Amino acid sequence: MYTVADLASQDMGGEGAVREWCIDMSGVERADSGALALLIHWYRRAQSAGIGFHVRAMPHDLNGLMKLYDLDKVLGDVVA
Repeated sequence: MYTVADLASQDMGGEGAVREWCIDMSGVERADSGALALLIHWYRRAQSAGIGFHVRAMPHDLNGLMKLYDLDKVLGDVVA
């Protein structure tokens, strides 16, 4: 489990680097488009480094925004 600061400073390569990020949002009650933008940024960063990326327990309102902006085509496969 990582905090925002952990992910921002995460070593993206080399020996001992993490090979998968799992973002657990079960403690998040509400989120807005800023949170969605951050998830997309992390997803692209992980993808470019060959790191697996998954989002668990995305809040209902954030899931709605993802669909509204047609981003379920981008993040749909990584959201559980």
